[in-house]
Amino acid sequence: MGGVFGHGLTIHQEARVDIGKLGLTILGNVSLMQYVKNLSKLKRGLKIDHPEVQYYHFDELSVQTSKEVYLETDGEIAGSNTIKVQVLPGVLQCVN
Repeated sequence: MGGVFGHGLTIHQEARVDIGKLGLTILGNVSLMQYVKNLSKLKRGLKIDHPEVQYYHFDELSVQTSKEVYLETDGEIAGSNTIKVQVLPGVLQCVN
């Protein structure tokens, strides 16, 4: 739970459900070859040190794009062009 998705890839190693913050990982202009090169780091839960990879924590985030862009959350399409996400502490209980 947290920063892990699809067959154990750790996209955000510091994301946790109990800190009141959400983790955001932005993969910029990363080629397929660079992604494949770093795949073993994702499987081991290591942070990727690349100028186009950025990690953030937030309790509220709004994203608005000028181009038609689909926004993905945990592998699911959450909308396009505009999305607002916020942490509501205590609203959802998680069981490990």
